[in-house]
Amino acid sequence: MNIAITGGIGCGKSTVGKCFKKLGAAVYNADEICHEAIEYSHIKEQLSARWGNKILNSDSSVNRREVAKIVFNNESELDFLTGIIYNELFKILDEKILDSAMQWKFFEIPLLYEENLADRFDRVISVWAPHELVLRRTANWPDGELERRSARQWAPARKLECADFGIVNAGGIDELELQCSRLALQLGMNSL
Repeated sequence: MNIAITGGIGCGKSTVGKCFKKLGAAVYNADEICHEAIEYSHIKEQLSARWGNKILNSDSSVNRREVAKIVFNNESELDFLTGIIYNELFKILDEKILDSAMQWKFFEIPLLYEENLADRFDRVISVWAPHELVLRRTANWPDGELERRSARQWAPARKLECADFGIVNAGGIDELELQCSRLALQLGMNSL
């Protein structure tokens, strides 16, 4: 079964993914896949063709800070970058979805609904956390960063309404693990 995990910024998607991994499922993180994909040679070639070699470090790896300066101040440049990276992401996700080696696969995808990916999955779990907790988790971010990123996403409550299952991350890790364990049983994961 292929299950997407989504939710708002700072709501605990990765922690929920770790809980399911601990229960024996395979867990894939879309952000990590994108970070790997940006280093693919054909992607680096496209990026340097558009922005010059200033986006490359001396070891030819992508200087993410330099790319961030370009894309986070220019919507069309961000769209260019996400268009290239998401093509790779979608290919990799599709390969992992079709891989029958693991029965239970969870995919952490922050922009699941925004990128119209929900139909690729058997079930969707949305993780929600109170706004005060999100503010504490993102307190070290630069001023305006949470608002800038949030503007490109659905509201966490909307994601929760659209999902098949919801996890409320308002307590500690023990409470979160208990919710994940109960959901695993509800999904039929006791066969792991």
